[in-house]
Amino acid sequence: MPELPEVETVRASLARDLVGRKVKAVAVTNGRVVRRHKTAKDFRTLLEGRTIKTAQRLGKNLVFALDNGTHLVVHLGMSGQLLRSHGPKDVKPKHTHVVISFTQGGELRYVDPRTFGEMYVSIPPPEGTPVEISKFARLSIGGDGMAIRMAVPELAHLGIDPFEDQIGWDRFAAILRSRSTPLKAVLTDQDIIAGIGNIYADEILFAAGLRFDRESESLSTIEIRRLHRAISRDPHRRHQARRVDASRRAVRRSRRETRRLSAVPPGVQPRRTGVPSVPPTHRARSRPGPFDLLLPEVPKLTHVPTGEGC
Repeated sequence: MPELPEVETVRASLARDLVGRKVKAVAVTNGRVVRRHKTAKDFRTLLEGRTIKTAQRLGKNLVFALDNGTHLVVHLGMSGQLLRSHGPKDVKPKHTHVVISFTQGGELRYVDPRTFGEMYVSIPPPEGTPVEISKFARLSIGGDGMAIRMAVPELAHLGIDPFEDQIGWDRFAAILRSRSTPLKAVLTDQDIIAGIGNIYADEILFAAGLRFDRESESLSTIEIRRLHRAISRDPHRRHQARRVDASRRAVRRSRRETRRLSAVPPGVQPRRTGVPSVPPTHRARSRPGPFDLLLPEVPKLTHVPTGEGC
């Protein structure tokens, strides 16, 4: 599942290309992706003709502000992707469920094989209507997170965003010491901290030198500050480090495979899973063994003796 660093990378890329573009038409081929709306037509009506003003993010959600005060929210789910194309002539990938075309040209396509993600247009609440913000998010002392929650009530329940909300280590310590659950459970709870999943929770705990099953209320002040610093690491650097690690793992796998193949004797097929390295017909020795050379050669019989004269 895309987590905070990957979603932030997507946001930064789309902000350069989509801000200022006007939506010309919207095509929806799978209503499950826009399930918050009664029909796909409602989703198209709210989006067509609107201009994208900003591209923001809260947790794992992409938030695009439109010119009429509404917001297009995209959650990528487990396998969702936002792909750009030059036009309708480009081949559409399989599982393309939503296509947004722009008057300036080009398309934005939402591709999701598992359809766990979603897209919807959020209408802000009437002026003066209170919005119930998460008690953890209210500990923030700055950032754009509170403004996004007020404009998009569907995201008001999300906890602290490590980069859209500003929170000091002392308030972060108050959250940890009020919980008796394991650290990884706290980090991956979206109602407490928004945007962190299993992968980056493990990386954060490793960087902080803490066990995943350590109870959060048992941390010392130094450990809390270390964990706070690990969470606040730049998401672009974290995503880039993950890509570098994946590249290094691929190189190591290639080197191991090269050494394995170079160790296979000539004429023998490399071993594959479920297949013997040497076929049974080739297991017999093709050359005599060392003890076979000591045995005298047995002459071939050209005449079979009978019982006479024996």
